Amino acid sequence: QNGKVTPAEATAALDVLNKGAVASAEKSKKDKHAEPAPTDPELFMTRGEANRLLLKSNDAYTDFSTAQTLDPQSPATYVALGVLWKYADNFDGAEEQFKQALTKDPNYGPAYREWAETDYRWAHTVPAKASEKIKEAVDHYKKYLSLTDNSVESQMRYADFLINAGDYQTLQQVATDLTKSAGTNLRVYRYLMYAAAENKDYPAGLQAGTTWMTKADPKRLIPRDYLYYGRIQIASGQDSVGIATLRKALTLDSSATDVYGEIANTLWSKRKYGQAGDAYAVFIEKGGRQVTLNDYLKEGISYYFSVNPNKPDTTVLNKADSALSYI
Repeated sequence: QNGKVTPAEATAALDVLNKGAVASAEKSKKDKHAEPAPTDPELFMTRGEANRLLLKSNDAYTDFSTAQTLDPQSPATYVALGVLWKYADNFDGAEEQFKQALTKDPNYGPAYREWAETDYRWAHTVPAKASEKIKEAVDHYKKYLSLTDNSVESQMRYADFLINAGDYQTLQQVATDLTKSAGTNLRVYRYLMYAAAENKDYPAGLQAGTTWMTKADPKRLIPRDYLYYGRIQIASGQDSVGIATLRKALTLDSSATDVYGEIANTLWSKRKYGQAGDAYAVFIEKGGRQVTLNDYLKEGISYYFSVNPNKPDTTVLNKADSALSYI
């Protein structure tokens, strides 16, 4: 289903392969004129893949190694072993296998694909390597696309790499092209929203964001979606709805305390001083080390300017006095 093998299918395939291998070996023992025991590397590759899917790593290693012995020039066997090392988090070992595969065939696309996937896992497993490995992952996956597969599904996976690498220029190009393809995953509009926002292409970001936020299952929406969409709305002049969207993000992730500061600064820039004063007060309470004396200054001034000089509110003036006195 969807090009992926289920555990049940892998088990059934393994059962057939094992029975066939045993029967062939038994027949070979009894009858000297019978076909010899299996020597087809593809049989061992298939059985190894079934074992790998069933998490029988030792058996899979034996099968892939046998296939490699039978056909030492096949790059596929090196890639298969590299994938095993990847899942064991032996990233150096996996990388060496992919390099070996490419000595057999420099244009063997799957080696670049699995190398990219290994770099991706490496980057998320070893933080110190993250920046280096995610950039390598982008390069390797781009090479894979150029050699073999430019399908929508592969382009979407390439977009995953690009967003992790922070390459928003390329991401916007890829995501824009994907929106023109039939059957594109709706998630591409999330990526286009992010990329357009980072590239300050707010009209494209607003269009993509509206598509994603209104058509995606609400369960798929994450705090980051609301953050980007809110920022785009504010940049597009939709201040009130943008602030509401940012506040929605905070209800989902209250740890993003810098967003309180964004809300306050937006209200300040629009001279909505009463609301700005309250927003700075919340930011000062929750922002921790992100809070500066300038935030206290803006809180005090906001409250001061929000007071009607003909009917001063001493409660608000006391708030302004308190903030300025702290400075």
